[in-house]
Amino acid sequence: MPSPISRRRQILFLGQCNDALSQMAEAFAVLLLGPLGIQVESGGLTPTGVCPWAVQVMAEIGIEITRHVSKSVAGFEPGAIDTLVLVEPGLAIPSGFRPLRRVEWALDAGRAEAPLADPKLDLQRRLRDRVEAAVLRLIAVGATGRRRHAVVAASPTKH
Repeated sequence: MPSPISRRRQILFLGQCNDALSQMAEAFAVLLLGPLGIQVESGGLTPTGVCPWAVQVMAEIGIEITRHVSKSVAGFEPGAIDTLVLVEPGLAIPSGFRPLRRVEWALDAGRAEAPLADPKLDLQRRLRDRVEAAVLRLIAVGATGRRRHAVVAASPTKH
């Protein structure tokens, strides 16, 4: 068994359904951290399928997630996860998971300032932007490294 220092670092973005927020976070993190050799995954406590609005708003900014599938957290090896990011507040960490770092996000999509042509898409766009900011903050505070960190709450500021 490889030592913890020599194995690839792994980040898991965990949501309730693994349908939107965790999928978007995985996509942003893969782009930013994948080239650094960090393995990025997403999963859900009760996976349901990827939200078509999430697929659409990610495509709007050139990130393709049409091939993403919802995955159950049960399919991940708890001991392999270095950073566990709970993308929704109040999620319970599955038994067996003892990551070096646990991060909990409380993302707020805010309110629309004008009447919307498509409220669902607009909400997903705002969430996408919050997820991107939260992933960038996660990297900026060093929560993707090898050192143990305390629980970090990420609540990006509103745009």
